[in-house]
Amino acid sequence: MVVATRRTSASPNAGARVRVAMSRFVVYGVTVEGPRPATFRTPPSTASPGLLIAAGGSEPLGHRFDIDTSASACLDGTRLWFADHVGAGPNTAEHLLFDVAVPIALTMLGQPVLHAASVGLGRDCILLVGPSGAGKSTLVAALSRLGWTVWSDDATRVERSLGELLAHPSYPCIRLHPGSEYLDGERAGPFAEYSEKRRLQLDASEFADGPGSVRGVVFLRGDGRLDLRRTRSASAAAQLAQQVFHPGGPMGPIERLSIAASVVGAVPTYELSYPHVFGAVEDVANRLREALKVSPDTTRPEG
Repeated sequence: MVVATRRTSASPNAGARVRVAMSRFVVYGVTVEGPRPATFRTPPSTASPGLLIAAGGSEPLGHRFDIDTSASACLDGTRLWFADHVGAGPNTAEHLLFDVAVPIALTMLGQPVLHAASVGLGRDCILLVGPSGAGKSTLVAALSRLGWTVWSDDATRVERSLGELLAHPSYPCIRLHPGSEYLDGERAGPFAEYSEKRRLQLDASEFADGPGSVRGVVFLRGDGRLDLRRTRSASAAAQLAQQVFHPGGPMGPIERLSIAASVVGAVPTYELSYPHVFGAVEDVANRLREALKVSPDTTRPEG
């Protein structure tokens, strides 16, 4: 995901602001100090923050990027300034801040975030990659119903550590359409004013409590006959580069490709097509176990 970007000088912004009490919490595996989200839960943290969020006030000197026409953000060191434009709505503003601005800021700070879901068994996980509307969240919800652990339904921060590729949990929610068979009304909350989607709040037992070891990257190829096949790393890197959260700019394509190449160079890549019907979920899960390379009796760890 790429947005417009430019350098900026300090200037006030009169748009609507996210006005929430400041606190420390964890998103994408990073301690953040800023306005605590109202539409989803986040674990508290006492660690030193890796990112400071300033919602509103004067825009600082720094690297500015615009999110469509709905909001603007500016990264100055580890301080992320954010202001949504008039009429965006509080839920939309929160979505743009935590689902777009924060991932872009983390990528700029050398902690890349991919537009990819992540789900797995035990401490092993796979990345599910596809554009918006590809079915990432629905597939994650279906696998969660079967006992798989969720790291993220849309954006995953990745890290190379001691030769291993790690996925960090984002926050315990899955975004689903109102008619989804996986949406539990008692655990559903608002997403954004412009969308009918709802946030399904996950229990602690359903959500990863730490980084997972990535065993593969799976590109979703739409509705069709169930098929999981290996792909070539070069083409996978080019495709994954388009799914890196990045502010854009002249060096954007090179930086995105470098991040993508690092990921696909660490793990196998696959393409998955499958029938988007409720009854096919268990067959899809069995094929995805091939990417995880785990035994069929592996289940979500207790606690």
